[in-house]
Amino acid sequence: MEPYTLFIISSPLQLMNAIEAVHHFHLKNLILFILHVKNPRALAQMDKLKAMVPWSRVEYIHLPQTILERLMFVQQINRVKSSMPLGRIDRIFVGDYGGDHMNHIVNSFKASEVYLLDDGMVVSFYQQNQETSQGLKVTLRQKLYTLLGYKLMPIQHAFFSIYVVENAKVVENNYQFFRAHIQEKQVQEMVYFIGQPLMELGIVPATRYPALLQRVLEYYAPKKVYYIGHRNQERQQIEPMVEALGFIYREFSNPLELEMIDAIEIPSDFATFYSTALMTLPYFIDEANYTLFKLPLEDIDPQFVERIEEAYSVLQSRALSLVTL
Repeated sequence: MEPYTLFIISSPLQLMNAIEAVHHFHLKNLILFILHVKNPRALAQMDKLKAMVPWSRVEYIHLPQTILERLMFVQQINRVKSSMPLGRIDRIFVGDYGGDHMNHIVNSFKASEVYLLDDGMVVSFYQQNQETSQGLKVTLRQKLYTLLGYKLMPIQHAFFSIYVVENAKVVENNYQFFRAHIQEKQVQEMVYFIGQPLMELGIVPATRYPALLQRVLEYYAPKKVYYIGHRNQERQQIEPMVEALGFIYREFSNPLELEMIDAIEIPSDFATFYSTALMTLPYFIDEANYTLFKLPLEDIDPQFVERIEEAYSVLQSRALSLVTL
């Protein structure tokens, strides 16, 4: 029996990169684990995407949120493993490997090769995270999980990525499969401002977000500017706010990259405060301008400043236009 390849993902972008890996490596006998927290919009996007590949099996695994669910997680994975088809798994492709639950699943299956998939800029931060010592809280949590049966062990892995990772094996992801589906485009003089849940995550205060958005509108005046809602933003909250400022609100049922691959009309400009879509969109849309609006440090919650500045450093390496607010 031919060996299987296991994909473990937890976001639409991870799944998009998993599909690219299927075609890049010419893989067959495919098993997909979708880890989720019952986010309906994220699940809907992943359900659409997964139809692009003939998976041998798809398993939805709810990530534990309560103490009881964490206690039962090892048993849950053991049940999934015992119901798997016969045959060895020779490769695993995995999203954010830094998470304890993802780590446990990877270590629960024997595979000769493990590849990390891109999810935003997680891979670009990988080396720094490896060199940073874990805090006491993380160490104690992992010791507790180990007592519960979690297998939290380091594992040798390579990368399937658009990034360069020093001192590591990287198989370049150039999105050849998805780029082959690009339609001929008509560029329209308009702006897609890509939203992020900055208020929802506490990165930027709700009292400051409208004023920052207003400055984006002033920069692009008199162009028509669309605010592209993020799946983790509440539409009933964000839509009235941005439309009162003068944006046109829009959201998509697929990741923006996929929507732009299929679109006939595309904007002349993409912009954002933070979205990593500015890293991937140029692979598919090279006719557009890409602009990063850099948030003032005083408007960022101090606990997020270091990571936001790291993200800006990576984004700026892509030769984007930079506007400091």
